[in-house]
Amino acid sequence: MVDAPSPLRVPPVFHIEDLTPDLIDDLREASQASWSRGYMAAFDELWLMPERRDLMQEFMDGLVPAELFTERFREWFWRPWNPIRSLVDDKMASVADAFARVRPAIAEIPSTLHLEEIDSTRLNEMAGIFKTLDDRAGVGATIASHLLAPLRPALFPTWDDFIANEYGFALDAAGYQKFLAITQGIAKKAREFWRDRSESSLPLEGYLLAKDRQWSAPLAKVIGEWNWLRITHNTPRFGEPQRRKCRPGMEPVKEQLRQLIQYIDAGRVHIRKVSNGTSVSVSFVTDNGWKLSVFNDAGHWDFLEWAEDPKGNALDYDDIYADPAIDNPQGAESWGILCHWDIDPEFPGASEEIESDGS
Repeated sequence: MVDAPSPLRVPPVFHIEDLTPDLIDDLREASQASWSRGYMAAFDELWLMPERRDLMQEFMDGLVPAELFTERFREWFWRPWNPIRSLVDDKMASVADAFARVRPAIAEIPSTLHLEEIDSTRLNEMAGIFKTLDDRAGVGATIASHLLAPLRPALFPTWDDFIANEYGFALDAAGYQKFLAITQGIAKKAREFWRDRSESSLPLEGYLLAKDRQWSAPLAKVIGEWNWLRITHNTPRFGEPQRRKCRPGMEPVKEQLRQLIQYIDAGRVHIRKVSNGTSVSVSFVTDNGWKLSVFNDAGHWDFLEWAEDPKGNALDYDDIYADPAIDNPQGAESWGILCHWDIDPEFPGASEEIESDGS
């Protein structure tokens, strides 16, 4: 007899009825693992720091012009997020105009309203708001969701290319509307599971709140973090270590890379930075001939994008990603990765770029 497939517990979720009650614990674990990362922490600060929280409310109340709000928003929230570099100075007026156009529609939505409580008409309105920002030059579908989420974090879940692709949704307003609907279904199911728990006298958001996190993120925000950790960052469930399969014949090279990271941590192999530490991708070479490229997440060592051994055998993103022996070097802070508005004293001018020779 063939066993029935296990119900889905982690994203992408295609059928809400496939979810099981351990969804609650997976949401909690994902939030605990993700909230303190550079961009996530900057999001929390918008709600924790009175000046930032007050400015958002004053903009929603029509007391602050969109131009001023956009500039301050850029300084506080966008700067710590490297992928938003497409929003350069000449795009600010257009983005401010988009914010001015959507502000009344967002302000009309009660701040206490949650995604799981709204109807299809409201979902349509939210997709229209999203489209106004998405259509602006330099924004696009990923950034649009991240611009809206701080203004109504209980309503607008964040997504990105990886998440949209996994769910099979187009990267546009129509795709985001579908994403809103599936996120709403997940949220409703999570509430249902929580009501069935004996300890449900505690609010669900209280149970999901990560240790040391000061801001209690609403459920839609936590689901966004869950999608990001499980899909974009491809992190397996706690207690269930997994590795993406290497291309045929590359596992020995990957094992050598795992050993290389251990040797770097132990000081047995030395690395040299060969591109500006403020770059989105920071390049390194080792004294034993390896080439490495690290993705810079708001000044934090996030993951290896590719690696090449001294013989020219190259591991790509899919070969490497989500391997805990590679993704979490103990000495990552010493690699010299900086926020993109910092100045790298090692590279006051041009950087020495390296490229992988592998295919």
